[in-house]
Amino acid sequence: MNPRSLLDVGCASGTMLSALHNEFPATSLVGLDIAADLIELAKAKVGEFSHLVCDDAVSWLPDTSIDVIVASGVLSIWEDFRVPLQRWLSWLADKGLLLIFGRFNSRDVDTIIRFRLEGDDFWQGGLTSYSTTSVSKYLDSLGKKHSWIPFTLARDLMPSADPIATWTETTSDGRKLVINGANVIAQHYFLMISNQ
Repeated sequence: MNPRSLLDVGCASGTMLSALHNEFPATSLVGLDIAADLIELAKAKVGEFSHLVCDDAVSWLPDTSIDVIVASGVLSIWEDFRVPLQRWLSWLADKGLLLIFGRFNSRDVDTIIRFRLEGDDFWQGGLTSYSTTSVSKYLDSLGKKHSWIPFTLARDLMPSADPIATWTETTSDGRKLVINGANVIAQHYFLMISNQ
């Protein structure tokens, strides 16, 4: 597959865009992130071969439809997954593909988690987890073909200085649990949605 165009939603500092450019050098790459400081970092890394946009991932509008949209680790920012999904699907080309990586629950429970770092006065989000059933029912209602691929982390992640960052704990049977600073164990999946 050699897509004509590819959008990285939540491109951050451009690491994925750089890897995608190496894999698909002829593809028109667009990076979208709301954080201006991250867009500046991305410009230094991928500015010459990617178009970078500092905007919100639901209010921005592309000039043309997009063949592939990648959204890694960003769906959990929204407390209603239908808002970004509907928007991103509207940006896809007729035979486009939306690839989402993130926190999903294999049980039929959706969660909204807020956290506050010690010393802060405000509560933050971004740890929302939707059930695979809720998302599947919504996509079925839209007539969208989709599939789930469970993600298993092969290596260990060590705790970091970031108090909310994730790390792994290995169970007695060798499975790796992904835990974050809010003491939440998370399942991760790849969700592939085709627009055909």
